[in-house]
Amino acid sequence: MPPRKGLRPETRKALREWYAENGRDLPWRRTRDSYPVLISEIMLQQTQVATGLPYWLRWMERFPTIESLASATEDEVLAHWQGLGYYRRARNLHEAAQKIISQGWPKSAKEWRQLPGIGDYTSGALASITLDEPVPAVDGNVERVFARVERCRLTGGKLSAEAKVWALGLVPNDQPGDWNQAMMELGARVCRPRFAECDVCPLSPDCQSSHQADRHEYPVRIKSTKTQQVERHHAVFVSEGAIALARIEPGAWWEGMWEFPEVAAPMGPVIARERHQVTHHRIVSHAYVVSDQPTGSRMFELAQVAELAMPAAQRRLLNSVLSELK
Repeated sequence: MPPRKGLRPETRKALREWYAENGRDLPWRRTRDSYPVLISEIMLQQTQVATGLPYWLRWMERFPTIESLASATEDEVLAHWQGLGYYRRARNLHEAAQKIISQGWPKSAKEWRQLPGIGDYTSGALASITLDEPVPAVDGNVERVFARVERCRLTGGKLSAEAKVWALGLVPNDQPGDWNQAMMELGARVCRPRFAECDVCPLSPDCQSSHQADRHEYPVRIKSTKTQQVERHHAVFVSEGAIALARIEPGAWWEGMWEFPEVAAPMGPVIARERHQVTHHRIVSHAYVVSDQPTGSRMFELAQVAELAMPAAQRRLLNSVLSELK
């Protein structure tokens, strides 16, 4: 494998200047306090900034401190995460908050990695931004920038490993957090997956793919997994203004949250239907009215249901059911 060329000092300077002029004014970038930065990093692991921002604002209003998050119940945490998906992030965040309260805030990237749900990228981002530790933060955006700058045709874990080595050689001792955010911002807004704006990219002078016709072929795409079709069936039992719901079992999608009790097969005419996708699964959920309360379910008044943590698709299914039952 040929050696990586890296970036010249003048190109690194150009990136810093570009970020100072073009970096988005986001609330978690106005502070070095670990808590708001932690929330933003966990939320944005699987969520775009435009989508995550209003959730971050609502979260910080409900849980303004690490103490308020640690003392909340899991149901409260999941309810306020509702709509962001990948609920394991919320559970890990809740557990991490409780560990921070008992053990203190991490003092290095290595200590950040010891908390649940925090890997190399998130620990690097948190340590560089809040502790000024000169460690890289390599997310998908930075991997893409690396692959194009160096015309690297590796994929998967090999690409990630090479990108981390490359980024480690670039991250400065001075304001490493700003540097890491500049790299991520560049990938998110200029060196985008389907459209690289080489004319305005500060790395263009050192980029081996700049203005090349095949630049959008980097990183090399891995063949996608075939989508599986999944049919789910749910029982709807309503009595005296209350509705039956069941807690989702451990190990299942959305474990610990609430949904209409699942049944093995159709139970009559469909009253409502909801379609959604989870990773490589295209799911269709069907709802049927039943005359007896399903085993293992609990009855909730509608006012209580509004406060429960439910998967977004089940919440939509609930709204459709209520509309049909009016």
